[in-house]
Parts: sequence; structure tokens; C-alpha cells
Amino acid sequence: GPGPAAVLPEPAASEAQPAQPERTPHVPAAPPCRVVLRRPTGGGRVHAQEGGEEVEVDEVAFMSRFMALRQFLELARQHAVPKGKSVLPTWRLKLSRAALVTGVIAEFAKRKGSSWVFMPTQVTLLDRFGMAEEGADQGGLTAEMFSIFFREVFAPEAGLFEQAGDGDAAAFLPCADASPERLRQCGRVLLKAIVDDHPIGAGLAPFVLEWLVDAHERRVFCSVEAALAQLRRFDARLAQSWEELLQAEPAVLDSLTLGDFAPQHASDCDSDTPLSPATIGAAVLAGCRARLLDCRASSLAALRDGFSGDLDLQLQLAPFRPNELIYMSQGKASLSTAELLDCFDWPFAASAAAGFGEGEHRCDTPAHLRAVLGDEEGFPEALRVQLFEWCTARSALPAAGLKEKIRLRHYDTTCSSHLPEVHTCTSELHLPPYASAEQLRERLLLALEHRGDGFQNE
Repeated sequence: GPGPAAVLPEPAASEAQPAQPERTPHVPAAPPCRVVLRRPTGGGRVHAQEGGEEVEVDEVAFMSRFMALRQFLELARQHAVPKGKSVLPTWRLKLSRAALVTGVIAEFAKRKGSSWVFMPTQVTLLDRFGMAEEGADQGGLTAEMFSIFFREVFAPEAGLFEQAGDGDAAAFLPCADASPERLRQCGRVLLKAIVDDHPIGAGLAPFVLEWLVDAHERRVFCSVEAALAQLRRFDARLAQSWEELLQAEPAVLDSLTLGDFAPQHASDCDSDTPLSPATIGAAVLAGCRARLLDCRASSLAALRDGFSGDLDLQLQLAPFRPNELIYMSQGKASLSTAELLDCFDWPFAASAAAGFGEGEHRCDTPAHLRAVLGDEEGFPEALRVQLFEWCTARSALPAAGLKEKIRLRHYDTTCSSHLPEVHTCTSELHLPPYASAEQLRERLLLALEHRGDGFQNE
């Protein structure tokens, strides 16, 4: 909802600084799924880069499978509407920012049956004093709920997911000793995010997606190379050391046994037999299974129970290739200039409803913004991502793009020191009438620099 004008004057040294909002727990960043759309004449392909490794997505084939999934979900949504009703009731959630993960899990635990999967949500966020924040949810606050949840659920304080002990910004797997019921609700939250097309961002290890669609045996543990590729996303150092052993000399392998890779096999009759070039592959494969699956099997089972217990999408998701599952669930964490420009509703900005005036009295603010965003070098990728996240409260762009694009509105003020404001509940960016593109760029960069301070967020 609208709020007071946001001005950031330079404070005097003696002035008290405004109280800062509570910070969310620090979670080490997992490598994002970086996607660059390339559409050669012969057909569209997406290149997704994960943690420095680039994989290819056939965009045409992916969109064919994706649209089939969306069609199935729409038919299931219509079937879920009670007899005599035209729509499903709205699911209203009141959640405290200070304990959002706990609140979301508690709300999802209340839902029974399967119709909740398709219910439209209306989120109200409460501040640290328990007061409702301003703004009515028109999709933006729901997106913010998912973004915050899938960022904070990986924090060590949540006790649900873990990274490899010596991993470097690795992806997360469920903890072996995590609460089964809380993990079950996490699975339900993930299901709701996929059904409603809310990307969860980077964090979840791709192996979890393979497990959830029951493709882990035929696509992960089918070969030592495929298993190592999945282990690399969780524990890159261990995967590299094991990969080097595949080419090691027999003298090196002679000091290793199967039990060194898969402790659960330590009691097997051949567990003490020295490894050889002929058996090292099987030992590494068993080790990958032990690290990814066996040591956390009950936790993965709880997550799958929540994900598939009320609406089983295994049949619909199984045709997606591994990199397509990542692309669909994580979204696009990188944005090209063209992709960012496409996130804005430029026709609305040109309409009278946007408030920028008409004819000789029209402000050139939308044109100034387009010029700023269109400067690929002057507005690089890091700023593009910051602006997207600030305007939408989403951690990544959905694979099919935004359903509701960002709208520009005139900020009725004559003060050039006012900064742009975002209204995430309605996905709107309010712009004062800046005199030039350079002035707009200066004020926009200052607003992005202070986007976490709570000054320009409504």
C-alpha cells in the first residue's frame, strides 16, 4: 500500500540513526542456476550454469513439457473446486517476519485433504511487535513469503538442512536427524511453490529433486559419473578426490577398501578386500549413494511424503530432464538486459492510469528508466538482479516469466531528492519526475544501496 515519501538526507554526525529492521539469519549461498537464453535460428536453447558448470536446456522441448504440466495443474485446480462453488476459498496466512519458517510450517500443518494445494493465498506479514504491515497481498506478499522461507529454511538454526562440512557454498540436503514432521511440511511448501509457479531460488541440492520424482536410481545411481555429478553439487571436494581415484594407480588403491567409501558395508564379507582399478568404480558409486541417500534416507522419505502425499506429481515431473527440473524449480537467478526490460509493463506506463501525464505535460520518467536499464554496461547484471528482487520480492525469475509484470506509477512530488519506492504487494515501482536519465540512475542506485534499510519498501 502507499506510504509516506521516502527521502534519504545525509545525517549529521550527531544525529541518531534510524533503527534497522531485524536481519534474517545468514545462510551461505548455494551456487545459483544461471540461465542465459539463446535462440539460434535452428531452435531455442537455454544454457544454465550451476556453480561454474554450464548445462544446456532445450527451450522448445522444456516449454512443451512445462505447458503440459501447467495444463494438468489447471484441470486439477478446476476439479478441486467444491460442488456448487465457482472458486476455491482464499487461504489467509498471518506470518511473523521474525519466525517465518516456523509460522509457515505451522500453517501448512493445519491443512488437510488436497484442495489446499490449489487455494489462492493471501499473506499478511507481521512486524516484530505483532502488528500487520501495510499493504494488501495481490501476489507480491505471497512471493515474498516463498522467497523468505526458502532462504531461511536452510539456516543452521532451522535444523532441517545441511551443507557438507568442508563444502564451499554447496547446495543443501536434509539433515539425517531433522524432525520428520517439519521436513514433511517443507515438502508440502515445495509442492505449493511448484504448483503456483514460485521459484525457490538456489539452495536445494538437485539430488533432492531427482529423489522427489523417483528418478534417482535411473538417473543418478545409474553410473559412477552421474553419481559424482550429483555429489559435486553437495560436496565438491570429496567428489573431486573420488574422481581422481578412478584414474589412480593400483598401488594407491591397494590401501583402500569398500568400507572406506560406504561405512554401512563395513561388515560385509568383502569389505576388507583391497580395491583395484576394476572395483574402484563400484566403491565410489556406493560412496555417493551413502553420502547422498543412505545416511539420510528417513529424512528424504519424510520430505517426499509431504511433497507427494496430497498431490502426486511424479508422473508429470518425471519427463523433465535433471537440468530442466532445476531450471523450473529454482528459476533464473541471472537476468539479461532484455529479460529485465521484459519484466516491466511498458504499455501500462504509457497509459493515463500510470499518472505520468499526457501530451506536452507528460513526464519522461518511464523513458528515462528504460534508457537506464537498457545500458548493459552502465546497469550490469548485479544491479539488474537487485532491481528485480527489490520490485518483486522474488529470488528468481520464473521459467515462464512474470505473470504480473512490474508496473510503473508516477510519484507525485516536486522534490528531486525523493527516491523511487517499491510496493511489493502490488509489484509496482513508483518514480518521482526526474529531469534526466542520469538523475534517475543516481537516485535508483541509492535506493538499491539502501533497499534493505526499510526506507523505500511498502
